[in-house]
Amino acid sequence: MLGAHPGVEQWCGVHKHSRGRRTDERLACAGERFRWHRGTRHHRRREASRKRVPVEHVRGIEPRASGLGLTGDPPACSGSAVTNPKSMPPPPTLPTFDAPPLVEVVFGRQFDPLPLTAAHTGLFWQRLGRDAYPQVQEQPPLPPMIERFGEDQVSVVELGDVFALPRLWFTSVTGDALVQVQRDRFLVNWRASTTPYPRYVTLRPQFEALWSTFEGFSRAEFDIAPVVQQYELTYVNHIPWHPDWQDLGAALRFVFPDLGWRPGTRFLPSPEGTDVRLAVRLPKDAGRLHLRLREGRRKTDGARLFMLEFTARGLLPSASEWFDLAHEWIVHGFADLTSAEMQEQAWQRRS
Repeated sequence: MLGAHPGVEQWCGVHKHSRGRRTDERLACAGERFRWHRGTRHHRRREASRKRVPVEHVRGIEPRASGLGLTGDPPACSGSAVTNPKSMPPPPTLPTFDAPPLVEVVFGRQFDPLPLTAAHTGLFWQRLGRDAYPQVQEQPPLPPMIERFGEDQVSVVELGDVFALPRLWFTSVTGDALVQVQRDRFLVNWRASTTPYPRYVTLRPQFEALWSTFEGFSRAEFDIAPVVQQYELTYVNHIPWHPDWQDLGAALRFVFPDLGWRPGTRFLPSPEGTDVRLAVRLPKDAGRLHLRLREGRRKTDGARLFMLEFTARGLLPSASEWFDLAHEWIVHGFADLTSAEMQEQAWQRRS
């Protein structure tokens, strides 16, 4: 999937975790390629075979919770679309990039609220390892976000009536690992630093090991294991602005063909800002993949860049199956949404 972090040019960025608008038909088309058709011969053949074989450096951005969140002035133009899966599943081979623009990855679990108090978080810190995670910060708690299907086709924010305990960040010595804990959420962030992106196959076992630590803490302190409601996976990409892009419309056409601003003589000028949201349903009703594209500036020098965020939320009986599926759709989604020229020239796509 997305590999080592420095893309077109090197930077460090942190995002928090994340949070789809109607523009034109091309926006909706961006999701069409994700669609899944359970009646296809490919799907039946696949099912039969299964039966046979039993970042602080960017202004307005902070590390993600279950993922990540941005703040700032409202964008000049925005759009949103929600689509449902329909056609063929993604191809089996994942695209590989030697220099993707990836700056943050977040694994998470949302669960029924635990009777967690400030005293308990201190006990968890001891289990986690104060030497390994010496820095602690308090952050506002994240609201529960539940993917619903049927008549209610949108994500639901559920608000509780219990006094909100702060979300705690436990940051590693090197700063590239972040563990986040609140009453109903457990998140682990990888954040870009001087070392290359360690890849999904390395990060997921690390997340599961940390989750086991939290699960053991919950059993010891509350005599219960967390009851998982939903899994989360977020990938955050920062794409620096190229000098050849004269305006936002030209940049969108070159990097994101599906979202490109139509050139030529027209009434509206090229937009000054963008904030586009898309949501597509994952196969097997395993949840949704949310995409968000917006602009920002590098905090170190004010350089302009695109922020492209993918957040998958949902549930399957197997955590391993769900995270693998979410990862597969995020990687293919990134390749589907961005141009072949950027993939080859800037991010060095190998497959």
